[in-house]
Amino acid sequence: MISVQVGMDQEEVARKVAKYDLLAIPVVDHENRLMGIVTVDDILDVIEEEAEEDIFRFAGAVEGVGHEDKAFFSQILSSVKSRLPWLIITLLGGMVSSQIINRYSSLIQTYANLAAYMPLLAGMGGNVGTQSSTLTVRAIAVGQINKGGIIRNIIQESLVGLLVGLVCGLGVAFVTLFQPHENALIQGGLLAFMVGFAMCCNMVTAAAIGTMVPLAFKKFGIDPAVASAPFISTTIDVTGLSIYFGLITFMLSIFFK
Repeated sequence: MISVQVGMDQEEVARKVAKYDLLAIPVVDHENRLMGIVTVDDILDVIEEEAEEDIFRFAGAVEGVGHEDKAFFSQILSSVKSRLPWLIITLLGGMVSSQIINRYSSLIQTYANLAAYMPLLAGMGGNVGTQSSTLTVRAIAVGQINKGGIIRNIIQESLVGLLVGLVCGLGVAFVTLFQPHENALIQGGLLAFMVGFAMCCNMVTAAAIGTMVPLAFKKFGIDPAVASAPFISTTIDVTGLSIYFGLITFMLSIFFK
């Protein structure tokens, strides 16, 4: 007989009902005595509640659950306490990104056209990372990822990032190849290659980070939905800028010694 124990998490109960396509499931105590039942209409309420909570957590706004029941000023304080930690993380990540840009300021001054591709790289990396993290959080929630599937999932998402990175990298390289540039030393094929290759590397890294962060949160007993978009996007911004300027510095050191 398929049953659940008293005190089992409601999300686990919902998962078991969905797994076996049940209309109701008995609830038993530690001596296997019947204590009641959970019906499918209760499960639908649980699924809706858990999905709503995960959405708010993923956005870094956990106060959204049950918010309407609070007093006006309590709602404001709750919102500030919920959102501020993620905004501080984003702020710190932005400061790190600014330091990376400042470190390569002389390079940007010499080759000003390099700065034109920074928003593009950051935006594409952030989108890929968010997509991978969303799929990973969903897979964890429905129990699709077990211990043996963690490495497989990371490799799978990284390969997805590689393929989309190749397509997007070739696309941006093609456009860059035929754009006019002021500095004759870094134009045409060299710039197109650097931007396209950086785009590909950034998207592979973004997919890997977007997959590993929720898995790491789960490993340490933290709700993987807390791996919110601001945290992942900020991390990808830092890694993306590092890859971009590191690659450019390396390439210039080879071609223009």
